[in-house]
Amino acid sequence: MAVNKFGAATLSEYIGILNAKLSPSPIKVPRLGPAPDSLDYRALGFVTPVKDQGACSSSWAFSVVGAIEAQVAKTTGVLLSLSVQNLVDCSTNITYGCDGAWMGNAYNYVQSRGINSEANYPYRAKANQDCLHDPDENVIMIQGHGRLPSGDEEVLKKALASFGPITVTIDASNISFMFYKTGIYDDPQCGMSKVTLDVLLVGYGSENGVDYWIIKNSWGTGWGEKGYMRLLRNGSNFCGIANYALFPLL
Repeated sequence: MAVNKFGAATLSEYIGILNAKLSPSPIKVPRLGPAPDSLDYRALGFVTPVKDQGACSSSWAFSVVGAIEAQVAKTTGVLLSLSVQNLVDCSTNITYGCDGAWMGNAYNYVQSRGINSEANYPYRAKANQDCLHDPDENVIMIQGHGRLPSGDEEVLKKALASFGPITVTIDASNISFMFYKTGIYDDPQCGMSKVTLDVLLVGYGSENGVDYWIIKNSWGTGWGEKGYMRLLRNGSNFCGIANYALFPLL
């Protein structure tokens, strides 16, 4: 742990940005092949730089955008930052802007309306502004999204290897998470059912016999390992990481 940008925040202010919304969605599992012992999509060029959501509870949008960015890069060979603000401003009939959202609804928006690039529609860390989405500037319109069976880390590992980065929801409510700096996060207080933050799962590995997941957060590069966390991967669904795992379908 280390002091970071949350050092001057009260616990209630910190909890205020953890507004992941949950909802059932259809389970569509891709064809799963064997998984390697370790995997890091950052090294493969599928992950854009870490962003900072600020005081807006928009982790849902960052995680969904990150998964779509990876699929665009995987398909076209071009890694491009997509517009989080596009989702925050324009999907308010099915999401809650800076007050959180169910990730599946964000995927539904991109399926029906498409999404602009970050360059065309930059992030402002606030909601309640006019929707500036330009359909003529769409980077992609996805075909839909799927969800993995809940609670199965082995399926999550195979799906990550077979498909690409996946949006997941985890318990980030503990002080140890707030001030995480480096190492494999293994606070036993991290719950399996109290999931509060949407992040992007980008890989996994092992260190000194301890298995871990690699997650990309949206709290800037000053948090964690330059914006990332290594989280315990022990087959017991630590922090609820396998409860709500969604992926885009191109």
